[in-house]
Amino acid sequence: MALQLTTFDVADYLGSEEATAEYLSQVMADGDDDELLRTLGHIAKVRGMSQLAKDAGVGRESLYKALSSSSFSTASCCGWRPAAESAVSPGTPGETV
Repeated sequence: MALQLTTFDVADYLGSEEATAEYLSQVMADGDDDELLRTLGHIAKVRGMSQLAKDAGVGRESLYKALSSSSFSTASCCGWRPAAESAVSPGTPGETV
C-alpha cells in the first residue's frame, strides 16, 4: 500500500483571529525577516489580498510590491522592524481585549 501525502497549506489553519495572532507572534519572536514576509503573505491570502489592500488604503498591486522580498529587505536594512501586539487577553482563552 502506497503512502499518500497531502499538500500542507498553513492558510487552512488560520480561520480565527486568535490563530492568526499566535502564528504572527511566534514568527515575529523568531526574528527571521524572510519567514515574517512569508507569514504576512499567508495572512494576506486568508484575508483576501484585495480586501486587505482596500482596508489599508492602498492598491492591490502596491500591497503585492510591499510584500515582495526586495521591499521588505530594504526596510529591514534601514532599521525598520514591524511590531504587533496580540488582541487576545493573556489570561482568558478566546476573549479579546
